[in-house]
Amino acid sequence: MYTQSITRSHRTAFVLLIDGSGSMAEEIRFRGKPMTKAEAVASITNGLLFELIERARRNDGVRDYYDIAVMTYSGNDEVYSLLPDGRKMISVAELAAREAPVRREIIECRMPDGSTALREIPSPAWVSPEAAGQTPMHQALDEACELLAEWCRNPAHAESFPPTVFNITDGEAT
Repeated sequence: MYTQSITRSHRTAFVLLIDGSGSMAEEIRFRGKPMTKAEAVASITNGLLFELIERARRNDGVRDYYDIAVMTYSGNDEVYSLLPDGRKMISVAELAAREAPVRREIIECRMPDGSTALREIPSPAWVSPEAAGQTPMHQALDEACELLAEWCRNPAHAESFPPTVFNITDGEAT
């Protein structure tokens, strides 16, 4: 079993690969309301980024426990970063320091008595929904592999927690 903790001296990397193909425009019901798959994935991704920042937050600020990459794949073999300035990877402290647009989401909440109520919640929106073209998943996985190979070659990461890759898709590669 792997037991290395994530600390500033033993960082990790998180890579999110997001399917932005045309099929992500399909309507679904998510958190009690209709939306596209792309909108649901953007909401989940923004929530995860917020959670990563909050888990790194201490009294003295946001600590650099991890590096983050968020890439989308769609169109005709297009793979590109969704991070600010198109950077491939950014530290959690850098991401937290960036001004993110705020989106207001209406979610359905279950009340203690079993009823439901709608609640408007402001949340940062680093990622916007995208849905167009094909699903070049292979190219996205190749790019993530290259990015993480470079990250792992850094001597400062030699004893770090292994990187984690999330591939969020609704289908097969084209």
